[in-house]
Amino acid sequence: MSGEEIRPSRPYSDYSKANWGDHTETREGRIEQIKTTSNLIRLVSQLKEKQWKKILEAATLASKAKKETIAPPAAAATEPEPEFILVDDDSDLEDED
Repeated sequence: MSGEEIRPSRPYSDYSKANWGDHTETREGRIEQIKTTSNLIRLVSQLKEKQWKKILEAATLASKAKKETIAPPAAAATEPEPEFILVDDDSDLEDED
């Protein structure tokens, strides 16, 4: 809220880096780059102002809705995902760039 970065003290900052920091992992004998944060930042930076407004409106409505049980996502594939590209087919975004 202050606009200043506040880093949590250890061990909380270690947990965050372990889960969100870019790193390498050994999977089936191969070393793979895991670019968790880089991929998210690259994707989020593609959002337009109108998309942010829609996200915030939907989040506000969802936060007021009764919480429901959500099924866990399917197991992730073992192959690395390709680079992310933001796709939004809403017709009301065609007039913006």
